[in-house]
Amino acid sequence: LDCVGKPDEAEREFKASLAIEQQASTWTQFGVFYARAARNAEALEAFNHALALSPGFPLAYSNRGNLFARQGDCQRAIPDFEQALRLMPTNITAQRGLAYCRERMGR
Repeated sequence: LDCVGKPDEAEREFKASLAIEQQASTWTQFGVFYARAARNAEALEAFNHALALSPGFPLAYSNRGNLFARQGDCQRAIPDFEQALRLMPTNITAQRGLAYCRERMGR
């Protein structure tokens, strides 16, 4: 719904889905939705909810890392990218994010 220009409806659907069942994958997608809308505090909260539900969910780490990196906070992003890669070595998002942050920080 967000992709077709209906962000308010998309947000309602995310909330309705989470009211029925709390899933790390849904919280992560909700975080991505918020991040795309530059609602960074809400995005961070959604990623944190996902990780509270499932500490081993790599996509929550990589997306939270992206959020930090986009905010210019590679210091916080790098541990998330590294954890995502420990859990899922083929995670391209985490690989690229980690490379970006390391280059940015001169590592």
